Amino acid sequence: MSPTQHSYPKDFADFVLKHWDECTGAGNPLALPQIRQNVPPPDRVFLERVLSVCYQTSMVQEEGRILRFRVIAIDPGVVETELPPPLGLRPMEFASPLPFNERTLRRLAPAASYERSIIGLTAGSDRDTQVWGLVHSGSHWLKAIQGLHHSFDPLPAVLVVGVHGPGLLTVAKGHFVLARLTSGQISMPSWTLSHESWLTGISANDRARLHLMHERSRRSASKPWATIQPGFLLAMMQQNARLIVNAMRNSLHGGLFVSIPRRITENPEALSRYVNMKYVFKDREPRQQFQQLLIHAMNALAEACGDEKCLDRTVGWRDYLINETLQVSRAKEAISEYARFIADLAEVDGCVVVTRPMEVVGFGGIISGNLKPVETVARALDADGEMVALESTSEVGTRHRAAYRLCQAVRDALAVTVSQDGEARMIRWKAGHVTYWDQFSSGLLDI
Repeated sequence: MSPTQHSYPKDFADFVLKHWDECTGAGNPLALPQIRQNVPPPDRVFLERVLSVCYQTSMVQEEGRILRFRVIAIDPGVVETELPPPLGLRPMEFASPLPFNERTLRRLAPAASYERSIIGLTAGSDRDTQVWGLVHSGSHWLKAIQGLHHSFDPLPAVLVVGVHGPGLLTVAKGHFVLARLTSGQISMPSWTLSHESWLTGISANDRARLHLMHERSRRSASKPWATIQPGFLLAMMQQNARLIVNAMRNSLHGGLFVSIPRRITENPEALSRYVNMKYVFKDREPRQQFQQLLIHAMNALAEACGDEKCLDRTVGWRDYLINETLQVSRAKEAISEYARFIADLAEVDGCVVVTRPMEVVGFGGIISGNLKPVETVARALDADGEMVALESTSEVGTRHRAAYRLCQAVRDALAVTVSQDGEARMIRWKAGHVTYWDQFSSGLLDI
């Protein structure tokens, strides 16, 4: 096994320029307009300077605070949109531009909340780069990415760099992420989550059962309801998984989330062989609330989109995103709150244990140290894990080693680890090895 090669601003710039034209937003889960193919890439020297300054700034703190901010390379005259924040953008120009350097970014970052503002840079060559002011975006864009709202103006298709913490950089073309730099490693996001049946925790049988329960409500309704498309549930589960992982990242605490088959979780003695649970929820209906939330969302969308003049109308994920009726908005908020609830459980030391489909068993779980240790893991080099590189586990922390042990002992379990620096890994057994995928994400600029 060769030592890990680390990538830094110059390498990151090379990667971004190589893949710039590939970032079009095609297939994005929010149905945002795709980017036209002829958007020119940034100047190489300019890009290297921006990434270098942002990287160096990420390594310092301002009055004890970790810096999190965004910068956008665009002239103020082309920023303003028809709608004001929170639906659109407004440029707030300084009376005199500021020099673009680490000191300026460090001082400005606390005033440029990641969720609501962006630091504006003149888009040009390295020599004349300046900070011209702030772009006020409001936070509606973030709610849209979380699936709560749809009405907002996406960022222009220009260079956007997000700083998430020490050494954690994201490069995007507008709202569409092109690449991430984490722990010296470059990764590209994907719209689809690898091995979705494991990650989302919902099988084909589960989906069929939930659709049947929805159909009973639909047939008994007093007014015509639209028909829900088959892929709707899976898209919703993927979004829920993203929300959980993003919330765990944003806590800067780290956490461990494991999905264990019901045949084990329903037997306390069997579960204790793998995980010693500190806090266990009673096996009653509230523990299964996510299934009810899914059915409620399906019912709300079908009812809101029902049309007596078009009895065979079908609706799906895109319709759900753009629908802002009261009943659908409440369903979105309930699902988002549930994802945050699960993520908050990870704030307690130990792991959060769920069983499928996304039923919370408990939290504060300690994975047994009696399980056989894992000395070598496979790092997936592609979305399906067909290409891998073997790595020693000697340099990872106890959280990762515990997750590896569990996935080796329970071959159909899944674990998601989130480090304090925001690095996320999905772990499961595949083709004779404990295998992990780095930085799976939605491909959208988020927090």
